[in-house]
Amino acid sequence: MIDRATIDRIMDATDIVDVISEFVTLRKRGTSYTGLCPFHDDKTPSFSVSPSKGVYKCFACGEAGNAVNFIMALGSIGHGVATGEAEAQAKLADGVVAKTTL
Repeated sequence: MIDRATIDRIMDATDIVDVISEFVTLRKRGTSYTGLCPFHDDKTPSFSVSPSKGVYKCFACGEAGNAVNFIMALGSIGHGVATGEAEAQAKLADGVVAKTTL
C-alpha cells in the first residue's frame, strides 16, 4: 500500500487540468475550466475543474473528486494504479518534482 505522505506529494505535484485535459476538452471560464462530462452523455458543459482546489465536479451527474479519483472512475481501476498514473504525470525523483507526460 502507498503511504499517505507519498500520496500527498503526488497530489501536490499533479496538475488536475493536465490530467483531465488528456481525456476531456476543457475551456477556461474565470478561474475554473469547463467541458463535457466523460461519465454520461453530456450535451452542454456541466463538468467543472478547479485547479486552485485540485478537484472536478459534474453538476449534472454528480461525479466529483481529485485527479486520482478521476483516473479511477474513468478507467475503472484501483487506487494504487490510479496513484501510479498520477505519479507518472508528475514524476517524483529524489524529492524534486519534474513534470513529465504519460
